[in-house]
Amino acid sequence: MFRSFRSTLFLMLLGMILTACRTDARVNVRSDEAGAGLVTVDLSLDRAATIGLGTGDSRLLTKDLSAGGWAVGGLLPADAGGSTIHAEKSFADVHEANLILQQLTGPKGSLSSVKLIRKKNLAGIELELAGSVDLRGGLGTFGDPSLKALTGSSSNLGVDDSEVARQAGVDLKDAFRLVLSAELLDVSNQWDVALGETQPVALKARRFAYEALVGLAAVVVSFVGLVLLLAAHKRRNAQQLGVPV
Repeated sequence: MFRSFRSTLFLMLLGMILTACRTDARVNVRSDEAGAGLVTVDLSLDRAATIGLGTGDSRLLTKDLSAGGWAVGGLLPADAGGSTIHAEKSFADVHEANLILQQLTGPKGSLSSVKLIRKKNLAGIELELAGSVDLRGGLGTFGDPSLKALTGSSSNLGVDDSEVARQAGVDLKDAFRLVLSAELLDVSNQWDVALGETQPVALKARRFAYEALVGLAAVVVSFVGLVLLLAAHKRRNAQQLGVPV
């Protein structure tokens, strides 16, 4: 089901951009120290896009997400006559999180290099989100490679972005933006990327294992104390026997 999010955006973008509407997508990754958490997707539509979508059934646009195990809400009103669609999917560990991220835009899509990483050692736990959001493929990022092969186009949409922009009379950078945000423990950040752009992603969060460090310190102190005690005992024995220390 890795095409679910991509195909949803594809249907929205192609129809709405051609009618000079605006659609934005926000993907959020939230993880606790165990590496479990939630991926959410929020699609924001402007007033024109909301009116256009209102003539159809929004469930048709999100059926692939639902079939892929996502919890998908209905079309909700937003500011200035716009609307939003919210979807979310939980994960039990970083492996599941990375599978979900790959499902969103495909194995070579805009989020394919973004990975959630968890490391654990004596000092504690480190969570990291790393990679890049890559929209250099333009609208083709959300298209299908088979269309590119069939049409001979340079885009996976089967038509160049320049032609779509010409027909719609809009700058595609103004028609769609993708925002990736992350909340790792008590650290957060977001990356706002327009069509045609790419942006590196790097966020780290650490939780120190204070109890383990205190325990280790106690062991070290106990060991040092034992060594000093044995050394003092050895000196006393040597003095009693008249052996130079």
